[in-house]
Amino acid sequence: MKLKKVVNLFLFTLILGLGVASCSSDDDDKNNPSDNLVVNGIWKFSELTADVEAKDSLLTDSVTHYIDTIQVATKRVYVFKLDGTYENNSGVEGAEVIKGEYKVSGNKIILDNKTDAAISYTFASDTLKATEDVKARAAADLKINPDSIAKANKVEVFYRISR
Repeated sequence: MKLKKVVNLFLFTLILGLGVASCSSDDDDKNNPSDNLVVNGIWKFSELTADVEAKDSLLTDSVTHYIDTIQVATKRVYVFKLDGTYENNSGVEGAEVIKGEYKVSGNKIILDNKTDAAISYTFASDTLKATEDVKARAAADLKINPDSIAKANKVEVFYRISR
């Protein structure tokens, strides 16, 4: 009877050990194809907006105007594919098409595994936003104290034109 318990305990431990060993932590790093489905498609530039908070309304207006004058590629198109790859085409003739890999994390898109990138990408339904913090650049160009600006984001908005 005691031998049977030892054998059962050994078998249980062996099966448990094999089960745990077969689980790999790198599975968490792979992009889930169903996540890719929510951003899959072609996204075309639609508009440039400013998200600004400053000490007073005059300063807010100045920084907003500054952001509105920043040159953007109005023909820019992003293509997100189901296989976890993307293409970024500025729409400028002769310009290089940027290619890479992406993954979806909640409502964020992480390009080329750069979680600390200067531009953050978020999406909701059929709208994609590329947000860049331009506070330091705006303060320098407008010759104002950066502490007087709480937030200055340039937001490029894209709409999905096909899946």
